[in-house]
Amino acid sequence: MVKQKDVDALLAELEHARRVLKQSREAVYPQIDTLVERAADLHKESIGGKFEPALSSVHYLLDSMRRGIQAKEVLNQSMAA
Repeated sequence: MVKQKDVDALLAELEHARRVLKQSREAVYPQIDTLVERAADLHKESIGGKFEPALSSVHYLLDSMRRGIQAKEVLNQSMAA
């Protein structure tokens, strides 16, 4: 069961990532996988609970961001070759 403190902890992690992103886009890349996994775990735990809609959105948005980063890396590699 997901508690408010779990959501607050994820929010703090996301806020930290946002601050890093504002300074350097590439600096946040290593954190993305960890954030996606954390959000996925919380989303699974929240199914049927009051936090499910919000955690579902966060999980899928972070996953989309990760896929975008991966696509950008592939594109950059193909442009360099």
